Amino acid sequence: MTQGQAPARVIVAGSLNLDLVLTVPRLPAALVDAGVDAAAVRVEPGEASGRAMVTVDDRGANCIVVVSGANSLVGSDHVTSVSFTAGDVLVA
Repeated sequence: MTQGQAPARVIVAGSLNLDLVLTVPRLPAALVDAGVDAAAVRVEPGEASGRAMVTVDDRGANCIVVVSGANSLVGSDHVTSVSFTAGDVLVA
């Protein structure tokens, strides 16, 4: 899929810290460039960005380890700040 060709409106809601923005400075812009509505992504200066690691064993089974970080601050206000229409997708 190329820029702006998502089959539905895609909305990302979450929180991150400047540590991630400084490490991956194009992350917010890359979301917007791909047609993703990132208006509900917030920067939380007092909390480290979350991380997720996926490990795979010799049989191909995976284990996902999540450290929530700033995403632990995501609440209903993230979702209520976004207007939804039929066919929208929210990833939080």
